[in-house]
Amino acid sequence: MVVRMMGYNDWVSLEMEDFTMSTEAGIQSSINALKQTISR
Repeated sequence: MVVRMMGYNDWVSLEMEDFTMSTEAGIQSSINALKQTISR
């Protein structure tokens, strides 16, 4: 993750305000986005 490469090692907060998406779909979308950005 770029922020970790720059020395940041703390919490990350995601906020979603898409009122056209259900809560479940929003959670799944956030999970998918995190999976794509977290380096293993």
